[in-house]
Amino acid sequence: MIGKNFIKFYNNWYYARSGHLYEAREKGKNGIGITTVIEKTDVKNFVGKIMEQVCWRFTYNVSDKDFTVITEKYSWIKPYHKEIVLRIIGKPILFWLFLSAIKENDTALSEYIIDRFDLTEKNSLNWELEKLEGLNNVEMKKRDNGKNYYCGSKIGKTISFQVDLEYKTGENFCIMDNKRYHISEELKEEFLQAEQSFDEKLSEVQSEKGGFCLAAFSPDNYLAYKQISLNNYSFILIVKKDNEIVYAESFTGGITDFLKKFDFKKWCISITAFGELSYSDILPLIVSAKENGDIFLEYEIRYYFDKASQEEIDYLNNIDGESHELRFALKKNLYDISDIIIENIDSHVIKWYGRVYNLDIVIDGEKRNARFHLKTDDTPAYLSLRPFGKIIKCNITVRLADKIKELSKVQNPK
Repeated sequence: MIGKNFIKFYNNWYYARSGHLYEAREKGKNGIGITTVIEKTDVKNFVGKIMEQVCWRFTYNVSDKDFTVITEKYSWIKPYHKEIVLRIIGKPILFWLFLSAIKENDTALSEYIIDRFDLTEKNSLNWELEKLEGLNNVEMKKRDNGKNYYCGSKIGKTISFQVDLEYKTGENFCIMDNKRYHISEELKEEFLQAEQSFDEKLSEVQSEKGGFCLAAFSPDNYLAYKQISLNNYSFILIVKKDNEIVYAESFTGGITDFLKKFDFKKWCISITAFGELSYSDILPLIVSAKENGDIFLEYEIRYYFDKASQEEIDYLNNIDGESHELRFALKKNLYDISDIIIENIDSHVIKWYGRVYNLDIVIDGEKRNARFHLKTDDTPAYLSLRPFGKIIKCNITVRLADKIKELSKVQNPK
């Protein structure tokens, strides 16, 4: 049993002080029993024994609010020193012990940790943030309650890749991958220009100028859109509170790419939003596109949600069907042997995945590529087809599934 004088400081860890001596206990899983005991000892041995308990190094889960406790006590440690302090201390269990000691006004313990890890005012004069180099094509993509978020191109060893950053106007550093970097005056200017460009867009959106149209989803949620080129749009999500914009996020790209990432419930762009958006969710945008004569946007959304007529699909394909596989819609709910001509089957095994069946077929009079999916306990066998912008599930009979498996054995005997 852990006494009432013990203070919880990290996960299931508790410590107590008696005069100049310290001790600690670790509760077992689900709070049952005691798994580790550090008996009363002086502060030097106590900190050493704590450091032995958790072997992994730091993960960045310390909030700015947590770190403020340290900066208010030790004024020479600045808010932007967070990553440096975490790196110097190293282990999370020790950091949270340090934080707890400050909160409990345990100066003996916090001062020992300051001295033990050279977190002194004198040593802090040498602390430097790593400089962010090689960042190009900076764009501001989001503002969330006063915080600005950007993206840019960074050159790696052999390739260029996109990175996401957080930056506050006027500061000398930015945050990338939860790590602070010092930035040059030139990069500060790029951030400023990107913010100005973002604000100009917002101004155009609110006045519905510059080619932007506005779709109202609620009194506080709006979606602005503008066609840049044929299948390249600028979308801007806007959330207002008391008639002030508190959230704005920009997305530039294809319509289906946007729909796959548009999380209506959270009203943001999300990499996990695919499949969550329904036709009724996006209806205000469809109505707005129709009212503003944006036929391409209207038909593309309808196609994405399997609502488009064949005439609407033909319209889209006739405009931009040369650069990718054509859009199409299945004409039946269930396909049998007589409905599909199988021209070729490639069956092979992918490590960690299993056997894959790729087919060349003729379906509804058109040549298509398809993948065959075997029957599972929950799902009958089916085909998946990949026209432009989406995946279509094609339901098939048991007879057709058996035929595909038989032909696969003939064409791929190994």
